[in-house]
Amino acid sequence: MIKKKFLLIIIPLTVVLTLAAYIGIGYAVNGLQASKVSVKANLFNGSGFEWCMIYGYGSEYLCDMFYGTFANDKVIMKWNDEWARGEAENWANPPYDDAWVIEEWNGNLKGGSGYTDSWKYKWDEGCATTHTTDIDGAYCWYGSPFLILMHKMKTPDFPYIYWDWTKVDGKWYKHAAPAGLGN
Repeated sequence: MIKKKFLLIIIPLTVVLTLAAYIGIGYAVNGLQASKVSVKANLFNGSGFEWCMIYGYGSEYLCDMFYGTFANDKVIMKWNDEWARGEAENWANPPYDDAWVIEEWNGNLKGGSGYTDSWKYKWDEGCATTHTTDIDGAYCWYGSPFLILMHKMKTPDFPYIYWDWTKVDGKWYKHAAPAGLGN
């Protein structure tokens, strides 16, 4: 039960950190970041700890505290030029209709958490203005301008891949047909 509660906190925290402050992906290229980010390819390839140091907290203590078990997980993020434009403008000049990110966490490696987590999300005008969307299988991320198109995960406690769950009126519902980037 504790692992599930922790999972329900750390995974959304990861996405919130990714989305919060709209992280300015790929613009400062020095030190660790230069070795893990390809601005030209719009790609991050590193560990959870490295991601946290570059885009999250920038403090070893805080990254260890928040990512702990997930610090050694492999993280790959891919985004398009429209997402990079939104980041550069701090999302101040919408619309960003084609802006998207794909985020993959893999903890199935030596020293990893044992969890895998995959996200696909994009900027959405409905989410940005009314916090609603009419795209079947997708949902707005907690008051942000971002639409979660797909979320799937596998945990050590539940070794089968399962899709995102959304809580509505106190009940959990599974997204049976996740949306895609083309919506």
